[in-house]
Amino acid sequence: GGRNQGASRSGGRLKVSDMDIQFNFSLREGITYASRQNPTIREIVEGSRVLTFAPSVEYQVNDLLSLRAFFDYRKTEPFNPLGFPQTAASGGVVVRFQLQ
Repeated sequence: GGRNQGASRSGGRLKVSDMDIQFNFSLREGITYASRQNPTIREIVEGSRVLTFAPSVEYQVNDLLSLRAFFDYRKTEPFNPLGFPQTAASGGVVVRFQLQ
């Protein structure tokens, strides 16, 4: 047999013709309030809702060559009315060739 030493991003070892598919998803909310005593008012001073997802696919072509495609997306919506929403996206393809 061959080397079969292509390490997948999940930490395992991929064999020839194996495919590793991952989909990472996260939804997070955090709010910070400021309270005043007179009159009793709670106002949002900080906080946001953050949506993140990052799918990826890795394929071991042979013992020396592997391909990986990925996409990362992150959207932040602030709860504070003075904040601005932000969106970031990136992606790409990685070709890995290992020398013996």
